[in-house]
Amino acid sequence: MNRNAGFARRYRGFTLMELMLSIAVLGILTALAVPSFTTMINRNRLASQSNELLAAIQYARMEAIRISGRVTFCGADSVDAAEDADCSEGEHNFWVVLGSTSGGGQEQLRVFEVEQPLKVSTDLEQVTFNADGLAREPGTQTLVTGSITVCLETTRPAQNKRVLNIASGSRVAVTTPEESGGGVCE
Repeated sequence: MNRNAGFARRYRGFTLMELMLSIAVLGILTALAVPSFTTMINRNRLASQSNELLAAIQYARMEAIRISGRVTFCGADSVDAAEDADCSEGEHNFWVVLGSTSGGGQEQLRVFEVEQPLKVSTDLEQVTFNADGLAREPGTQTLVTGSITVCLETTRPAQNKRVLNIASGSRVAVTTPEESGGGVCE
């Protein structure tokens, strides 16, 4: 005689239809969320690289004040950049801070590489801070003004650029251009 004959067996869990429906709903939600995550990740990349550049500029300025000497921030084509002659305007993969040595030369204080696929370009050959904390054009008393652009070739976000505007020789502001970059970096 079967002892359990009078009790109906109840199974708990999902049926195959319920499981398939749950997976379909999860797939739809994921398809809707992925573009938002991509946009958020790209915005964070732009902000992170911009903030890193801003921190390097501030470090160069503070170091010039601290040592009462010249400190240069610039873009370079090589990780080994160690003097002003290695600096140039345009797009660069490496950004360096160069300080004066006791012997009158220069040495690399900091270097960092641009995270791919970001692109960083500038219209400035270099930003050289003096002991007073102001950056002047080489050989003149004219305060430096210019910009450094961080760009990501994408349409997500539409504003795919951040610009570090350098004004009055030491004031730096990070801005997001109003217009859409069209997914390209100039």
